[in-house]
Amino acid sequence: MAITLLKGVLKKDIPTVELYLDQLQEALNIHRLRSRFIDITFKKWVQKGEAFGDCIGDKKWVTINISKMQSWEDQMKTLAHEMVHAEQFLRGDLTDTFMYKGRDFSECVYENQPWERRAHSLEEKLYNKYYSENN
Repeated sequence: MAITLLKGVLKKDIPTVELYLDQLQEALNIHRLRSRFIDITFKKWVQKGEAFGDCIGDKKWVTINISKMQSWEDQMKTLAHEMVHAEQFLRGDLTDTFMYKGRDFSECVYENQPWERRAHSLEEKLYNKYYSENN
């Protein structure tokens, strides 16, 4: 598993979130990336627009922020969405300059960005399979 640093989660919820993260890593096939880091922080913030999470990173380190200003269920769905982006960064498919799989998407509107389309298509499936199933 990639090394995950988890902050801002209630002590009682840590085992549940850690199990969920392990299952997400396996589902996204990044569980063998042992020398990578995923830094996850749950905090009270709302990003401009409608985003309740964000993810930035590279092939070695990913930082994910999840807004606590949403329901617990939505926080877990957002975490699944952002973990898809983590996988994209760690594999080198996505860079913070809007390059995805070697192509420049800097002029592409948000809804059509291929990394967002993939994350949106997987978030509910990942949540339903790996979180709902365990709770």
